[in-house]
Amino acid sequence: MLKNILTVLRKLASAAMNFLIVYFETIAVPMSWAMGGTIMFTMYTELSNIFNGAVCLLVGLWQLGCIFTGRELPLWLKRLKFISTSCLAMTF
Repeated sequence: MLKNILTVLRKLASAAMNFLIVYFETIAVPMSWAMGGTIMFTMYTELSNIFNGAVCLLVGLWQLGCIFTGRELPLWLKRLKFISTSCLAMTF
């Protein structure tokens, strides 16, 4: 019983963090657009941030579905999240 509650809380926290990243991206992308327009799409940093925002939206939505079905994230989505995180790590 306690394990189930902790699993649901972990999934809720994961979804919340992913949606928080999506929220921050919706603020950052218009700011970048205002500063450079279409030139922002030539910069790796901007593209990796947009890619990560899209992946976080997908993971967050899927994670909410996993709460109700009791399933885990599929392997392909975990790998996609790893790839997007690796892309962000390369920007530092």
